[in-house]
Amino acid sequence: MRIPTTDDLDAQEDAVRARAAALPADKRRRFHDRRDRAARDPDTYSALNWSLGVGLHHFYMGDHLRGVVTLAVTALALIALASALWPLGALALLAVAALELRELVFARRICRARNLAHARGILDELERGG
Repeated sequence: MRIPTTDDLDAQEDAVRARAAALPADKRRRFHDRRDRAARDPDTYSALNWSLGVGLHHFYMGDHLRGVVTLAVTALALIALASALWPLGALALLAVAALELRELVFARRICRARNLAHARGILDELERGG
């Protein structure tokens, strides 16, 4: 998955703001209420990533499949470390760590992109008459 640049995210936020401003007042209020309830906090996401580092932050973001896969691979790697397959376990843990490090470094942008995607989905629904 490509992580958007800050400039990309700024442009997307401007577009979401413009679309929201064009809504009638009642729909605009519904948009803001729903967007605020669905928004994820970048600091909470980062804290979960730092403190638990085995994929639980994916559940916070609503990406349950990725969370389950990360937890399963981590568990299998730990089991392999305690057996004759320890080199495979070490390799798997390094792979998970590398992927999770990327998530940690770009946590703010990942969270912002997720929030913007949800906001666009809410706008699409409201513009269709929802």
